[in-house]
Amino acid sequence: MKYLFPKPVGFIRDDHSVYVDIKNVSGKYRSILMDCGNNHTLTTKEFINIGTVLISHAHIDHIIGFDNILRMNLREDKKITFTGPAPISDIIMHKLRGYTWNLIYDSKFEVQVWDIHPRTIKKYLLKCKEAFAKKHFIGSIKNTNPIINNEFYSCSIIRLEHDIPTIGYVLREHNRVKIDKNKLHNYGLPKGQWLKNLKKKKFEQSDTITHNSKTFLLKNLYDDLIINEHGYKICYITDTILNNNLEKKIIKFAQGSDELYCEATFMHNEIDLAKKYYHLTAKQTGELAKKAKVKKLYLIHFSLRYANPNQILNEAKRIFPQTFIPRFSGTCHITRKV
Repeated sequence: MKYLFPKPVGFIRDDHSVYVDIKNVSGKYRSILMDCGNNHTLTTKEFINIGTVLISHAHIDHIIGFDNILRMNLREDKKITFTGPAPISDIIMHKLRGYTWNLIYDSKFEVQVWDIHPRTIKKYLLKCKEAFAKKHFIGSIKNTNPIINNEFYSCSIIRLEHDIPTIGYVLREHNRVKIDKNKLHNYGLPKGQWLKNLKKKKFEQSDTITHNSKTFLLKNLYDDLIINEHGYKICYITDTILNNNLEKKIIKFAQGSDELYCEATFMHNEIDLAKKYYHLTAKQTGELAKKAKVKKLYLIHFSLRYANPNQILNEAKRIFPQTFIPRFSGTCHITRKV
């Protein structure tokens, strides 16, 4: 069963993010926002469903949408977790304390922030009912991948090379183990707990199952009946230059992604400008996608110097044909306060 459903956020010439809807999972506030750009194309429902925001870095075009998330969730009984390179907690706290708060002292809304350091991740909590006046330290974990891991998906990070600390993200559903129902039917074997144990490989090499006077070795049934499906993988890379070492790391990080969302800020004939501002060219992005053997590449983060983004698309597409400009919305949905 698929859980991760991504879509781009913002207009085509805008500060982009990627909204990942989490479906087929019970509970509220499970959606994820990858980066926090100009998110005015999200609906009220989508804003309220956000439970996690993965920030690459704190340049204005990657955090300008914070206030929209705050405004649309302020009356919700929930906690939103923001992750990003340290000191993202200080940056978010300053944004929260930039307001004179009133009518919030019965609020249950909270903001949790993860400062990602090279070796550790420090977690802090800010409470709306305290007017976000205090940053509560709530613990730390080792900075090892995955940094988030639940029963449905994991989140891993990579340190990129920008003029300030910057992070790329991968969301990946866990691999799924399925039973080939047609083969099970052909064997004439019944369903039951034994199939759950088979999927989890909970059996000894000599274990058997007997049905209708026929005996089957479980290890043989495992080899014949089990289908392993790779979980859906979404990779997000923006605001970086390349060197040989980092290029290899990004290729490994993005390897086999179903969808790679990657900046293509400049044309390759302006690579010196791209290096000056710590960005990728469309050609470099296409080469990364090709070497990482991703299924689809979606280009984001275009320089405003190019009137027609299709010239960026065509440059990447010559390297990697399965390259697309996402279908960006043209509608602003922030039409009422919450």
